[in-house]
Amino acid sequence: MHRVLSVLLFLAACGPVRSGPGVLVEERVALRLVWYDFHEVPARYAIASEMVAPPYYVLLSESGRFCPVSEAVYREAVEGLVWPCRWHTPRGLA
Repeated sequence: MHRVLSVLLFLAACGPVRSGPGVLVEERVALRLVWYDFHEVPARYAIASEMVAPPYYVLLSESGRFCPVSEAVYREAVEGLVWPCRWHTPRGLA
């Protein structure tokens, strides 16, 4: 019983483990995309939790992955340069 409690306390202290799209990864930006109407966003780039209010800004990497970003990041990111982001694989391409 003490061993189980110790493991649970250890896991709680460590916090959640992040992997996949939650991790900042650097990729080269190929395109910057923007949609002013959510109905125009292709399903492969739509992430409901990121679509709070239009416009919807997205960076597209050379590897084909995408990253929803704020207007400030959209303006700062430069095509052809590496950018740290939470990159996602477009739906239907995984």
